[in-house]
Amino acid sequence: MCAIKKFKEEKGFTLINTLIFLMFLGLMGITLVTLVVADIRMQTLNMDEPRAFYAAQSGVEYTLRGIFEQAASHSTLGFLNNYTETLNTGNGTSCTIKILVSSSSNGTDNLQIKATGKSNNVLRAVVKTINVTDVSKYAIYTTGTVSHVSTLPGGKIKQHATTMPFFDYDQLRDMAKPTQYYPHSLTLSSFTFSNNITFVEDDLTFSKFAWLNTGNFVVGKNTLIKQSSALLGWTGGNIFMPFSGADFHSEKQPFLRFLNGGLIVNGDISAVRGHFLWFSWNSLQVIYNRNRMNNYLLNYSLNGGPIVVNSSNWKISH
Repeated sequence: MCAIKKFKEEKGFTLINTLIFLMFLGLMGITLVTLVVADIRMQTLNMDEPRAFYAAQSGVEYTLRGIFEQAASHSTLGFLNNYTETLNTGNGTSCTIKILVSSSSNGTDNLQIKATGKSNNVLRAVVKTINVTDVSKYAIYTTGTVSHVSTLPGGKIKQHATTMPFFDYDQLRDMAKPTQYYPHSLTLSSFTFSNNITFVEDDLTFSKFAWLNTGNFVVGKNTLIKQSSALLGWTGGNIFMPFSGADFHSEKQPFLRFLNGGLIVNGDISAVRGHFLWFSWNSLQVIYNRNRMNNYLLNYSLNGGPIVVNSSNWKISH
């Protein structure tokens, strides 16, 4: 009887030990599964965070390209204020962009681009703030000063600009070659008519007989308009003087000299006023022509349009 009782007790202990062991194995399995799931989630999160960030960066770059393209055909960027768009940035990611536009008193525009990238449920936001100038808002755009020169309509002058448009000058040289490229100075002594780029490495001079011409001039050094032999003079086109220290000067004219296009100078612009009895006037008049500036010059800029970026900064939000 004692042997039977002892056997039953040992059998009960064995069953309890087995149950405890099974429970231990179950807890180990649950813990292992929990750790694996957590690790997978962490790996997914680690992948989603940079993917969301890259999606936001792509949204900013897309928006900047769009702004530069829109500036070529619109006289103001104000219409982009509060513009929103959601982009498919590929690989299961997306980006929502929003643009805020405000104008500064100095004639520049402040643009804030907020791009929120999304990968699964992870969001990352990038905010890029840039201060830009639309060069083609002005008939005269210069890093220096303007003396005794007027624009039609009035007030289309930007002085003391901090940034010039960016170009590939070798590309402009190639565009001018072979017939419109001048490795030294150029003096126009008669009527000339061209809408192509004329690249002059040194000085450009309009003689007294060159009072009627068209052209889009890139000048390496200085430009001089001599006193005309006619009461009225006319140049249709743009004069671009991109290199520091450039000087544009117009001598006293018999009455008026017109430039129908744009004058972009990395230096000073001056002219001699006309006088008759007690009357005086600005004899050089620059007629604002946004389309001519964009279509024949600024569309070749590295930005592909008239916008120049004065300053920019980034901010990353989580």
